[in-house]
Amino acid sequence: MVISITQKEIADMSLALLGQEALSSYEENSRNGRAIRKFYELSRIAAIEDGKWSFATKRSVLAPTVASPAFDWVYKFTLPNDFLKEQHIRNSSGTNLSSDIDYTIENGELLCDQDTVRLIYTFDQTDLTKYTAKFLELFVAKLAAKACYEITQSRTEERQLNDNYRVMLYEALSGDSKGDGEPELEETSSWLRLE
Repeated sequence: MVISITQKEIADMSLALLGQEALSSYEENSRNGRAIRKFYELSRIAAIEDGKWSFATKRSVLAPTVASPAFDWVYKFTLPNDFLKEQHIRNSSGTNLSSDIDYTIENGELLCDQDTVRLIYTFDQTDLTKYTAKFLELFVAKLAAKACYEITQSRTEERQLNDNYRVMLYEALSGDSKGDGEPELEETSSWLRLE
């Protein structure tokens, strides 16, 4: 199902969470308008990075660059321009089998000892019509939390919105955010653990 939504609607929903009125336009030159625009892109990208969303997942086979790493690794690969974070990185042998490999990512490049890399990654999906309803709820909540202090001057409300976001994220990742029938829940960050 395609959800038709605009930047202004996302901004207005975030402002509603802060008890504020809607903007007259996304470009409104007001304190609220400036605060929302200031945190919009950061919040959007951060919410995408927080999960493994099917709408923001791509696959790519990488070939090594001509230059090799200075030391420790044999091969260097340039990551795709829209790369945000890796999900799975595998090598490719002469068979259909592949296995996870040791690697590191530095300065927009992947370094490893394999000459071919099969990469599944989270990319910067900017098409709002691709976003799911669950993700849009998270994005709105993240934007409200980021812009909260600048708009309300309340650290208490900011903490509460951040806590609400973490609960929403936990619930979303406990379900099928990836779209492959297997729930994805990674506790790579201590703040995600609900105790």
